[in-house]
Amino acid sequence: MTLRDHFHLRKDSFSIDNRDDASVYFGGSTLSLRLRERLEDDFVRPRQVPKFCIYGAFGAGKTHTENHIAYLLRTELAADYPTVQISHDISPIRAKEKWIKVHGDIINAIGLDLIRDAATGVMTNPAAAKDPVQHLTEKGVLRFGEAAIRSSQARVFRALLFGGPMETAALQWLKGSTITASQAEAIGIETKLTEVSHLVACLLNVAALIKVGLGRRPILLIDEAEALVSLTTGDPFNEFVAAFRKLADDANDVLGLVIAFFTDGGMEQAPDVLTHEAVFRRLGYEGAFFDLQDNVGGMDNVRTFILDVLSFLVDQDAAAATIKEHNLETEREFFPFTAESVDRLAEFIAEGDPKVQVPDQIIKRMGDAVIAAWRASRSNGGAMVLVSEDILEAALYPAEQG
Repeated sequence: MTLRDHFHLRKDSFSIDNRDDASVYFGGSTLSLRLRERLEDDFVRPRQVPKFCIYGAFGAGKTHTENHIAYLLRTELAADYPTVQISHDISPIRAKEKWIKVHGDIINAIGLDLIRDAATGVMTNPAAAKDPVQHLTEKGVLRFGEAAIRSSQARVFRALLFGGPMETAALQWLKGSTITASQAEAIGIETKLTEVSHLVACLLNVAALIKVGLGRRPILLIDEAEALVSLTTGDPFNEFVAAFRKLADDANDVLGLVIAFFTDGGMEQAPDVLTHEAVFRRLGYEGAFFDLQDNVGGMDNVRTFILDVLSFLVDQDAAAATIKEHNLETEREFFPFTAESVDRLAEFIAEGDPKVQVPDQIIKRMGDAVIAAWRASRSNGGAMVLVSEDILEAALYPAEQG
């Protein structure tokens, strides 16, 4: 009998998938509620889009948390606050990296299709084609940057509707890449994106286009932002500070930012770019930084996390029937563990090595114990064997087993 059938699991493996299982959020703390309140709070404040950071050690659930935030945005919050979620993992950043690389990657993450669809939604009449600058200005799309940037970007948006080489050149310009003089002339571009301020203005105008053209604000979910740690001084650092300062400012009410980064030393090890006063203040100081360790900190929260995982992964109605049929010494909420083994696992996590006090390690320990009990059941002729304290101890300390 398979592990799934034997223990009435809802999936083939005892695991949580960061993307597929984004609808659920485990743990006994108020972190999930606080994140939801922050999302709603930001939507009704002058910034009008979420802007905050989440951080934690490896395995703390950063990616799962970002996916859960995206789930909330596209489901529970979608009616009142329509958004489009854009995921982006920051690639490794060198000490002398320039902002233009990250800018280009973000435009790629947004994608040509989305930008083109938004442009189509706004530029639907002859007036728009004839004078895109005036039309897009009146629609509230061209709000950021100097006149030459806005004028050029209006014509770039128009060029996206033509397809072919014009579309390709227009996308390259949006990314800050070089295009030929003949391409620029054909589109009607007046200037290049040479400064950080130009690039940020371009990005925010793209976000405004999506907001106006599709009726949804784009929310950028940035992961792996610990890559920013390599930036500490000099011009590259100042470039990134300048960019994030503008993105974090309330004047940006069109592009949301949720930034996740790794740290095993708390806020003291956060990227200097994000804790620079100009950025830190605009985000909202410490209140904009959520420590994921809070979710499984302490015995009670760990125990609640374990029970939440079991509730999600186990068909507890079927488990209750099996418990009754075989007169097993456990309750449906603990199955296939016993109450004692759940308490022992919570104690092991809460009072043990800090490296195991993260969601993925808790789930791994649970999975190891469940598989051990399943194997014991097969060795016992298929009879139901629960995760007892003895089986749990053997799974937690495999090196000590003879």
